[in-house]
Amino acid sequence: MNKKNKTAAFVCNEIIGNFQLPLYRAVKQEAEQRGQHLIVFEGRALNSTDFADAEHNYVYQFINPELYDALILSSGSLFTFEKYHEALTWLEKFRTKPIVSLNIELPGCLSLLTDGFSGVKSAASHLIEHHGYQHVAFVSGPPSNAEAEERKLGYLYAMEAHGLKDNSLVIDGSFLPVSGIEAMKRIIEKHSEIQAIIFANDDMAIAALDYINQQHPELKHKFAVVGFDNTPNSKQSSPVLATISQAYNQFSQASFNYIEQGKVVTETVNLPAQFLPRESCGCKHVVVESPSTSQLFSQSYKVHENLQLTDHRQFHKELAEALKHLNIQACFIAIYSESCAKDQPLPEQSFLYFAYSEQNIIEVPQELNFKTKQILPAGISNIQLPTLSLVKTLFYQQKHFGYVIYDIAQGKENDFSSLTALLCSHLYSMFLLHELQKAKRNQELANQALTEANDQLVKLSTTDSLTGLHNRRGFFDRVYQYAISGRSANTFMAFYADVDFLKTVNDGHGHAMGDLLIQRCGNVLKQTFRDEDFIGRVGGDEFLICARHCNEEDIGSVIGRLKQMIVFNNRQHPGQPELSVSVGYAFFQGRTIKEIETAFERADKKLYEAKKLRHITHKIQKKGVRKN
Repeated sequence: MNKKNKTAAFVCNEIIGNFQLPLYRAVKQEAEQRGQHLIVFEGRALNSTDFADAEHNYVYQFINPELYDALILSSGSLFTFEKYHEALTWLEKFRTKPIVSLNIELPGCLSLLTDGFSGVKSAASHLIEHHGYQHVAFVSGPPSNAEAEERKLGYLYAMEAHGLKDNSLVIDGSFLPVSGIEAMKRIIEKHSEIQAIIFANDDMAIAALDYINQQHPELKHKFAVVGFDNTPNSKQSSPVLATISQAYNQFSQASFNYIEQGKVVTETVNLPAQFLPRESCGCKHVVVESPSTSQLFSQSYKVHENLQLTDHRQFHKELAEALKHLNIQACFIAIYSESCAKDQPLPEQSFLYFAYSEQNIIEVPQELNFKTKQILPAGISNIQLPTLSLVKTLFYQQKHFGYVIYDIAQGKENDFSSLTALLCSHLYSMFLLHELQKAKRNQELANQALTEANDQLVKLSTTDSLTGLHNRRGFFDRVYQYAISGRSANTFMAFYADVDFLKTVNDGHGHAMGDLLIQRCGNVLKQTFRDEDFIGRVGGDEFLICARHCNEEDIGSVIGRLKQMIVFNNRQHPGQPELSVSVGYAFFQGRTIKEIETAFERADKKLYEAKKLRHITHKIQKKGVRKN
């Protein structure tokens, strides 16, 4: 096989991750420049217990050696929570083809490593020699991770080489942002002598800087901080993060050189890591202009608002329109012959539900069945795996029902993730409704099963999946029924609540942590209000509450109880961003839907005033600290 017709499979956890994104882009760019094929299997870190990571990892069952010529593994992040022998066991079934392991040395593979030892040694030496720091701490990664241990050794070597061994301080971390915050708290409370801190990755370092900025602005210039990875967010932190750059481009170039040779070799190559001094270590940061990869305008087409359909043909039409707006050139959706759970084998058969290529829907025979391991049906000229493709699994809660394939030659990484999340919820709802309609037509389901399906469908349409509260529709259905459907008018207090500083949390800790903060807010509201009250999440961080039989005299006690619940919740979640909520309220007494809407509009205006005052107070406090 000549070098021009090779297919590489790239296995990576969360391509939009702070570390993974530049690596993914480098591999994709190298494949594109060489005219090679690339299949990306995107899951999460193996053995991760965070959120729905285990569900995302079902996609790794699609890795079929018959589909590719060589396998590239983002081992450093993929095996973060795996022990070495567990990684080898997982890898065994792929040994029939050449394997490239990035950032972890594995037997029988081309192992491409970043020289983390020299990178951290260089950073520590810079802090000691250039800035004169004598007390430098190191926050490590997971002890089972070879990369993390190598970086720690580089730190210890530099400290000893400069006669500062007795000043060494190593704090255990996990590569996760929360461990960076915990390390910073410990240093502030117990190690006031520390002048500089080197973190084993950027995520922990950025989280620590964000914690200082938000919770201890008076300490903003006390510590020099260095990260590792040179991730995109390192240039957005305040101050700009000094870091150690991974050899992303050299990784991808060496990987494809090896793939084009087509031989299985066992070799380890160390690639240099470069220390990049910037503001956070005390150096002046030189801004290097580069083309933006972000969309700098507002997209008028709202994908989530146009895919809320129950008719399959109309859904196909609207999905094709969404793909066109998102500049995604091809998309294929396959549905399993039967749904399954993450611990079950991949279903043998699937059918092609949707096919889109070159901005057109491809008509396919109804329920075109094929072997799931093939990913797409063979022998159809206009249905082929894109040259650069991404495979993601489709699931709702613990039920897996299919997968989606995208052409990734164009389009934005965040759009692939957001669209997949929408497909998961909408497709599951549609197929649930389809099963319900089929049961009614054929009268094949027992009455109990039919009732359960109806209840589940109603719950899906009226419940917010993140918090378990009412969504907008469910909330106002209950409010209208209570306030104006009865014979006599009922009064209530309308509350409008909003999570403060959510964007800061999303930018500094990731959207998963932001979602966790929204869930915490929902729990606090449920603890504050009574069972008879109605609570709904109606926007990203916006909540509405209808407090029944409540009037303006009760406001003080309600707000006081809310504040107590927030304090209690923050104490229950040490190491996480602090929850803060702004609230507006208005009294309702009327008989029409318009009057209900007006009451919540008045509450929204009070919320805006409260939020504006909170931000002004926050700025004044920060300015006061800087003057002192």
